[in-house]
Amino acid sequence: MSYFCTACGFACAARRRRIATLNIDWCFPELSQNDRRALVREHFACLGRSLVERAIFWWGSEERLRRLIRVDGEEHVQALRAEGRPIILLAPHFLGLDAGGVAVTMRFDIVSIYAAQANPVFNRLLYAGRTRFGDQQLLSRQDGARATVKAMKSGRPFYYLPDLNGRRRDSIFVPFFGIPAATITGLPRLAKAASAAIVPCITRMLPGDHGYAVEFGAPWTDYPSEDVEADTARMNRWIEQEVRRLLVAVPLQGRPVLMAERYTPDAAWSLVAVNPTTERSATGAREPALAARWYQRLGAADAYAFARWGQRTRGSLGAAFAWVVSDALELHGSLRHMAHFDTWEDTSAAPAALALASPWRTTTAGAAQQALLGGTWTNAQQVSVLLEAWYDGTAPSAGQWRQWAQRGEALQRMAAAGAPPAAVAGNLAWQAQAFNAFASLRRQNLLLRGSWTAGAWEPALDMLYHPEDGGALLTASLAWKGDRWRWEGGLRASAGPAAAVVRQLPVQRQAYVQAVWSF
Repeated sequence: MSYFCTACGFACAARRRRIATLNIDWCFPELSQNDRRALVREHFACLGRSLVERAIFWWGSEERLRRLIRVDGEEHVQALRAEGRPIILLAPHFLGLDAGGVAVTMRFDIVSIYAAQANPVFNRLLYAGRTRFGDQQLLSRQDGARATVKAMKSGRPFYYLPDLNGRRRDSIFVPFFGIPAATITGLPRLAKAASAAIVPCITRMLPGDHGYAVEFGAPWTDYPSEDVEADTARMNRWIEQEVRRLLVAVPLQGRPVLMAERYTPDAAWSLVAVNPTTERSATGAREPALAARWYQRLGAADAYAFARWGQRTRGSLGAAFAWVVSDALELHGSLRHMAHFDTWEDTSAAPAALALASPWRTTTAGAAQQALLGGTWTNAQQVSVLLEAWYDGTAPSAGQWRQWAQRGEALQRMAAAGAPPAAVAGNLAWQAQAFNAFASLRRQNLLLRGSWTAGAWEPALDMLYHPEDGGALLTASLAWKGDRWRWEGGLRASAGPAAAVVRQLPVQRQAYVQAVWSF
């Protein structure tokens, strides 16, 4: 089931996969690329599982649900209820959220916020699922904070789900994983208005068939304060802590990590030591390393810098910036130097010989640089143009691609000369592994994207161009986004000279359709 869910997630949610990959890269720079990609795949596996198991929460018996969901720390909530204290159950948007909601409603009559669904059938199902136990009160967003405060003062715990990117008047920028994020200030404002206690409520998906675990933590002390920004930042730090506790433990597989972080309103820094006791020869994520990251807000610009030292790959330095020049123009860029880096190499002994096993092996290469410069222009009619140029020194060189092409030509000649078809097909398949081994196929890259947002519709044209060989990937797409659904379809084709790398892709023409449902 896990493999099936992962495959479906990857096939049907390419855009969300890219977003997840980018977010993981920014939030966990101390992890290796392989570990970060493993986190993304694990997320989609858990996402698929949560969708399948939602039916149990909606229609399963109470006896089955109590066996499926373990609850710890309920005494914290009961003690506050005995005191007559209003309660806010702080429940981050983790994948096990539905299990947590069911566990809470089987124990308490609560108040929560309910967003009506456009589909009336699904709306009825969702409403019935959330009110099937006890006497639950569901409020719409239009009911406002006053109704929520009244419900809390009447003895109903508030099942609160914090959000980012709220409306400008409802949110402020505070650090989240070291990066300023627009965060709704609802938690400290509601806590102050109702004199409510904050009780953390975390739901975890347990591995295999062990179900779910809901944990009520001890009530927060000294909250809220008189500083809304500090209180909102505290919430983000706590969510970040829980994310690290739930996610990082999976890919690190018990490897030791020491981390220190500090935030101010306009700056942040992080210091991470990974695998301090591991042998010096370790590779990949097991390499002993020390990393530091710094952020500074400079008016309309954000500046970043980071450094990493590995026992084997040695030093790595980088910097980045993002600058909102005007209402229409944004500029960004980054630069990185690596003393050494992990990569793949083709160890084929001779172009004219058939290999008995995949010739691709991991290795450590010498110094390399990466650089990117780009900008986005958007007018009042929501026409947007993105232009990015980047250099990736970790990609294969022109000479390496020539050797790769010679190897492919030799395999074709062997097939024509009567070599065993199965052996030739296997070697050709190993040849194709080059397209998955590297983040960039060529070292020089140019991306141009034009799009137009017209209500729920977004047509777009993309071109990825390789100046080194004149190859290009062209994509035309049309997307529609509703409250819950996003549909996208498009056509993609390779272009350029016959010798260009992208013209060697196994598939030269593609048509795709994908649908994403958010819940």
